[in-house]
Amino acid sequence: MSALEDQFLGLWQAKFPSIALEREFSDVEEWERDFQERYSKSKRSKRYRADFAHPTSKCIIEIQGGTYMRGRHVSGSGYERDARKFNLAMMSGWKVFLLTSTTAKDHAWIEMIANYVASQSH
Repeated sequence: MSALEDQFLGLWQAKFPSIALEREFSDVEEWERDFQERYSKSKRSKRYRADFAHPTSKCIIEIQGGTYMRGRHVSGSGYERDARKFNLAMMSGWKVFLLTSTTAKDHAWIEMIANYVASQSH
């Protein structure tokens, strides 16, 4: 967990305490299938995890930190892994919200996502 993720969660909980998010979420059907396939080729394979998820609405929130500091998300292999992870989630019916270090602290973006999550939570 990064400090940016902690900050995002604090802002979310302060404004939307009734919309609980799960941290380090990995229960996405296509992710497990993909992991089993990758693991059969390399025992060093890791399971995908989302920074935050709201399972009822099938929404995932990913914080793409380090975008201006050559972080993992913007390296070639990191970007490839993230693209695969997000596409597999979408194939399983999940919506994926990507936030940067700027938008993760932006109250307007947090509110837009929370409103969408709430509208899908029937």
